[in-house]
Amino acid sequence: LVSLELIEWGQGRIPLLGSLPSLARAVVVLKESCADQCSQGRFDSCGADDDMCDSCYYYYGDPERGPQYDCNNCIFLKGLSEARDLELSANSDVVVFNRDLKWCPTFTKLKTLLLNDWCLAADHNALICFLQHSPILEKLTLQLSKGPPYVTEAEGIYKPLGQSVASNCLKIVEIKCENVDNKVHKILKILATYGIHLEQISVQQTSGIPGSGCFNFVCTGFSEN
Repeated sequence: LVSLELIEWGQGRIPLLGSLPSLARAVVVLKESCADQCSQGRFDSCGADDDMCDSCYYYYGDPERGPQYDCNNCIFLKGLSEARDLELSANSDVVVFNRDLKWCPTFTKLKTLLLNDWCLAADHNALICFLQHSPILEKLTLQLSKGPPYVTEAEGIYKPLGQSVASNCLKIVEIKCENVDNKVHKILKILATYGIHLEQISVQQTSGIPGSGCFNFVCTGFSEN
């Protein structure tokens, strides 16, 4: 398999992926109707049994019933770890990406990556994870929607590797947003903390008003609030 597309996936659970060593490009878009949602509103496993939270139990309840029930198994992202070009978008309630961060693989071939707002939950855990596990990443695009920052707790998922910096190969980070707000400000701080220079970051502000165009600018600094 060279190319994989799961566009507007909204029926049942996300499929379990095996090894895909020839994968070059993958595009995954998960809708709010995707069944991989925690009934407790968490991005990690809530630990409930199947009577309390069927979604968490299905993947993490009983490893003796098969790999999809293994508490120490990367369900989906591991199958995408050989991709060179990757786009991962999800509705805020879909949890499978963030759960998999606990066993985040190294994306040894990944050169271009697009993420949407799901990567900002739980103190930007997913964003940091990809920065630290993509050693030859060249381009990162963050596609942000209008709205408040994510505040969902996700105790016990990915633990950042100290202050390990991002890829030395990274040439540009593109942030696409409707408003340059506090959410963007926090992202700039995270990127700077992990070794990305502000001059490498391009912000594209798109207006929600049809026909009003967009603005592009490069960051030169930000103030402390």
